[in-house]
Amino acid sequence: MLNQAIAERLLTRTTQEWVQALNDAGVPCGPVYGMAEVFSDPQVRHLSLAATVEHPVLGSIDLVRNAVTMDAIPTVRTSAPDAGEHTTDVLAELGYDTEQVAGLRERGAF
Repeated sequence: MLNQAIAERLLTRTTQEWVQALNDAGVPCGPVYGMAEVFSDPQVRHLSLAATVEHPVLGSIDLVRNAVTMDAIPTVRTSAPDAGEHTTDVLAELGYDTEQVAGLRERGAF
């Protein structure tokens, strides 16, 4: 019942109007964006929070980078790996040889 009442009340104003009203009242808040809206946000643009990386399947994609930056250390260098993309490399670093990795793969471990 309460959720329904809140939902109905929220429909009486736009997201921007609610954000402004809440901020004016001292409540720190901001909109919750869909991915299509993230990169057009004025603050994201002003702070250069978008980083373009190459994805092996999707090609050139934009990602939101970490807001904390350090000189000479890029915060976004690559796209996120696909599930299991680095499993073989990680297992090798942990000391598994090629045969052991193949055995794990055959048994459906990854």
